[in-house]
Amino acid sequence: MARMQTDFNQLVGAIYDCAVEPALWPNVLSEIRDRFSAAYAEMGIINHLPNSTLKIPNNTSRNSGWDQPWLDMIPTLLNIIPSRDRVFHSELDTPWSRLTSMREDEFKKTEFYNVWSRPQKLRDCINVRFLKGTDVSGMLTVTGSENREPFSADECEQVAVLAGHVRRSFKINQLVDKGRAELALQHKVLDSLSVAVVIVGQSRRIAYANAAAETMLFASDLLCSQGGCLGTFRGAKQTLALEAAIDRACTGDAALGTAGLGVPLLGTAGTHAAAYVLPLARNNIRGELGRGHCAVFIARASEQHPMAMEILRTMFDFTVAEARVALMLSKGDGPQEIADALGVSVHTVRSHLKHAFAKVGVANQTGLVACVNSLIPPIA
Repeated sequence: MARMQTDFNQLVGAIYDCAVEPALWPNVLSEIRDRFSAAYAEMGIINHLPNSTLKIPNNTSRNSGWDQPWLDMIPTLLNIIPSRDRVFHSELDTPWSRLTSMREDEFKKTEFYNVWSRPQKLRDCINVRFLKGTDVSGMLTVTGSENREPFSADECEQVAVLAGHVRRSFKINQLVDKGRAELALQHKVLDSLSVAVVIVGQSRRIAYANAAAETMLFASDLLCSQGGCLGTFRGAKQTLALEAAIDRACTGDAALGTAGLGVPLLGTAGTHAAAYVLPLARNNIRGELGRGHCAVFIARASEQHPMAMEILRTMFDFTVAEARVALMLSKGDGPQEIADALGVSVHTVRSHLKHAFAKVGVANQTGLVACVNSLIPPIA
């Protein structure tokens, strides 16, 4: 069990390496494929606004080395994919597996199976949405061969956890700008970025701040320097959450497995943003920025939309499932509606809510919704 967790932590670290060097994604997807004894793993990203400032093409697909012509067929087969609407309208970090949603004998009667899955000797798959917005969406897919057993619920949740790390890596890379990321994030490059970046060590000790961050710290807007340590402008809970995220990131990849690394920030004029933390492990590509330290990126609403799931998991130490249920509850869905949407029992939903109540320190759904809405609406 300890060896499996070590391997998982190493995989998480490799995902974060891609924030600095996106060319590593095929290698990481191969590691994901091998971890789940799958046929292939794919990360698909669609830019819905081709003329936007996003530095990605209209459609980007990276995979673990599967036959690309077959993968290129998928857009032409959308109308015959079983449960297509549920897959493409799923919530963030919500895993969906084909043979959980339908019986295998039913799947084998579909046109999609006969045209696409059967010729490639494929069987089950896990899909998890890691990006969802008006401008861009992204899906992490792990597909098994016909001689592999259907994916288990535990494997689905593991892929969901990885999807959260994939999202952070992708978004940090977008903030940095892919062309400049190739320069290994040297200080002169950081100073040329409009986004604020602070390099910190244990106990939030500031080692370096780029020009944008210096301006923010001088104005004590969103962030401030407290005796040379990074702090938030307002909110003891936010400061504690930021400290915990930094400590985890500085400890190394082994501390990251299921932890959230996004913290909501409130500025002097009521402005909102989020801090995202990039771990800098000691002996890998990210170490060039400062071994034993981490990079804190400040994302304002004009630069990106912070992820609500990320915020909830960081602030309250929620599991992926607990954050998902709490967020759906805050949007007005009841336990039965949540259970139906996620394909689980209402007993499971109530169990997640019970754990969420305890972690937040509230007694009922009303208290949980009020707490979630106090953090999420301005920034999600």
